[in-house]
Amino acid sequence: MSKQKQGSIRIFDDEDGLNGLARRMEDGLRKVATGFLPQVLSNEEFKKDLDVLRQRRHATRSKQVNQTKNEKKTIFDETDILIVDYDLETFADGFATGEEVAYLARCYSNCKLIIAINQFVSRGANYFDLTLKGSPTSFADLNLTSTQLGSPGLWQEQWTKPLFRPWYWPLIPRALADYKNRLNSLHKDGALDMSITKTLEFPETLANSLPRAFKAFVGKHEDLQSVTFREFVEKSGNGLRAKDAALDDAQIARIAAARLSKWLEEIVLPSQHILVDAPHLVARFPSLLKRKKKEAPVFDKTVVFGCDTDATIDPTVTKQSRWSAKHWLSRPAWFWELLVGNESIVEVAQPWESEPPTVVFCEDVSRFLPRSSVREFIADLPGPFVRRFVVEPNGKEGRKYAGELQDVEYDPALKFSV
Repeated sequence: MSKQKQGSIRIFDDEDGLNGLARRMEDGLRKVATGFLPQVLSNEEFKKDLDVLRQRRHATRSKQVNQTKNEKKTIFDETDILIVDYDLETFADGFATGEEVAYLARCYSNCKLIIAINQFVSRGANYFDLTLKGSPTSFADLNLTSTQLGSPGLWQEQWTKPLFRPWYWPLIPRALADYKNRLNSLHKDGALDMSITKTLEFPETLANSLPRAFKAFVGKHEDLQSVTFREFVEKSGNGLRAKDAALDDAQIARIAAARLSKWLEEIVLPSQHILVDAPHLVARFPSLLKRKKKEAPVFDKTVVFGCDTDATIDPTVTKQSRWSAKHWLSRPAWFWELLVGNESIVEVAQPWESEPPTVVFCEDVSRFLPRSSVREFIADLPGPFVRRFVVEPNGKEGRKYAGELQDVEYDPALKFSV
């Protein structure tokens, strides 16, 4: 029996010859993206349909949106995952970057996930960002290099062999499903005019005490709770650009579903002091693990995807602090401020009697390893939890990852100088 098709993947690089980047990415995806159908787009069809997106944008600026209502759908409207190379140097019409394509596809089409290739590093590099700051201003939902796109860790939830698999990567099939669910929730009557933080169930005291840089992405109001999904898209500068307008409410929902998820994933979550995900939580409070043995395989069971997934963490103690807004985060998370005063947690009630675990979480392989096999770095993030770890390939347990990590570029290297 053939496996059910999960979605369409369309790939574009303007140098699309048989041996070009797009063809190589297509071949790699056929091996790992089970159930997806990858297809390389020709220059001609891509340019033709990109012009339609430009026309839609122009129609909103000239207030002639009704002229676009009955037009034929573009390839962007019928694409689940768009993969576009950043450097489109053969385009001679002013739209010479994948980032501009990402903006048009997000704001003027029905395209679901957008992946930009080679935007921040040279083509073919295998890159790990030691700042952990991501690229929240990019309209691509995910920025990768062409080397990374074919990693099994992006497409498959379980992997057995040692793998370079940054924790900040999503699991793409889940990310696609989550986007669709977020979109459905925003299509409900009145949803776009609801408070973002109330809809996402942020505690009231926390919403307005977020760092200024966190709040600035969402809106210019000091009172973050007053910002609605519609206001975010139209006025924040991180949705539509200043002179642009949406085609309709459905398009506002699409923009909000994508851009606010990126806010959570790449601005709020990485610091791990507003929201904390399962691996970082048990690294601080190992008593929350369901199993008594505190060995690496037990800790590794917290490395799961899907906001409502069981992360093998004591649900009784952490229930009140659990993030419950489904589909807005790629993994389970908890509100840190609701945990630090919870004396049902051993490490909170008896901090001086608690021993730290013998293993730490490695951000580059999404696994726990003994302290003797890791290297510390300082992430460029707000908050107190900036000390993080990657594998030291020369360590005893780290050697199993040596082959996978030998070509990885850890940048900026000065983050190691501690």
